[in-house]
Amino acid sequence: MSSLEFPLSRLTWPSGMVRERACVAIARLLIDPTFGSEMSSHLLRWIGEQSLETMQVVGLLPFFRAKIESNEFQIPTADQLTSILHCPSILSWILVHELTSHNQSINWRRLYSKQPDSKFVSDPFFREYSKSFLPPIYAIIADKIESETGAEFTKQWSFEWQSICEELGKKPSTEPLHFRGREDCAIMAFDSELSEVYRSAYLRVLAWAVDVCAISEDYARVLALKTLPIDTGLWQIRPSSKPDSWPEDSPSEINDWTDQIWLSVSKLWDTQKEGMSGWRILQAGGRVHEGADLYDLDIFGVFKRGNTTLRELSQLVKFYRYANKIKAYPVTSKLSGQIGNPDAETLESNLNSSGILPAACKIESWTIPRWQYWRGYRGVWITAPYLGAAPISIRCCEDGLIIRDRDVIIGKWRDWTTRLTEKASTSLSPSTGQYLIAPLDKISSYAENNDLVFSWICCITKFHHEHFYEQYKTTMDIREFPHPE
Repeated sequence: MSSLEFPLSRLTWPSGMVRERACVAIARLLIDPTFGSEMSSHLLRWIGEQSLETMQVVGLLPFFRAKIESNEFQIPTADQLTSILHCPSILSWILVHELTSHNQSINWRRLYSKQPDSKFVSDPFFREYSKSFLPPIYAIIADKIESETGAEFTKQWSFEWQSICEELGKKPSTEPLHFRGREDCAIMAFDSELSEVYRSAYLRVLAWAVDVCAISEDYARVLALKTLPIDTGLWQIRPSSKPDSWPEDSPSEINDWTDQIWLSVSKLWDTQKEGMSGWRILQAGGRVHEGADLYDLDIFGVFKRGNTTLRELSQLVKFYRYANKIKAYPVTSKLSGQIGNPDAETLESNLNSSGILPAACKIESWTIPRWQYWRGYRGVWITAPYLGAAPISIRCCEDGLIIRDRDVIIGKWRDWTTRLTEKASTSLSPSTGQYLIAPLDKISSYAENNDLVFSWICCITKFHHEHFYEQYKTTMDIREFPHPE
């Protein structure tokens, strides 16, 4: 094996974090004046040798990364790329289009095998372990399509899965699942070869569903993008170090860190209120202490009527974490573009709490970036669109996600990965954090012009267990800042 082939071998490693680092290493070789041409030849040959749709997609990702590393990098032509895609899929079509701006039409019939005959019997292994080798959302979507259209989506998916297994000469086995690890120490982004078989069969059945008019082309594109392991926009953002203002961890022996953390939050609020930096935290969340017990802090900014008393704080936190979501358009692998401008009344209604407005919204990628799983857990946040005078726009760069109202920056988002590891407990949040800030004058003027008060809803989550072999339990302490009179 040559030195240039070594990083290619890591693209098939079952750890998503290893694959991502391999893509970065390959990209840096692609832009290297000495090795670039030879590396490109090796990569194109490697893509052509792959027998699974999803692995050919993985092979295309270093080209995206190379363009991030150097805007001068020359992407291979559409003809060069399509000629080596012996397992074409709707996802590879999307990525080649984004790389080269080609306008080739999709031959849907070419992207799947055939329909099974009436004698086909699905292998019980397929259904029993589909939620082990893939996240359950795949099976949920399959059931949803079947119930809404009557199309035998799962049967076709099973047929494609068995066809691929036969093509590869692979007998399905649960053995790869043992490599993932136990729940208390598992690889957080895990894709075995059989995972890729399931996912490749899924891409095939999406093409079949379009061809038989069970789903639209647009919906198929949306579902295909969800199989992509990384968002090519978020990939541009380099995680930073933990900000100095974030509550400090300490080796001190304290039985319960909650009171200590609240003191730090109070100091942070006072510092923010004085506006010394010219920016204000609209949303933030991350680890603040690790020891026998672990502690997370979440800060959610809200505007409220001056006489509004915040009640049912746990419900407000739940809304902020799970329901306060928005998407950017167009639909691509790259988080960027314009955000629709829902008015304040709509967000207030969504919150189901009169007189309270969320100051930030969680922006969702069209992909599910499992290679950067911590960003999926903590979320990526933007300034609430109503704070802009026009549809706001977002753009990823090395220093973070930038939110603009026309040419004016109205928000910046960034994250940190101080203690991130490949393996972690599935019952714990990742040892990372993130924050969204906005100009102080923007927050102050909006509050004054609309007779509102800016506040924080803060939540400390404590992870604890009595014995190391037990799953962590959580308790939450939620408070408002400033404290109500």
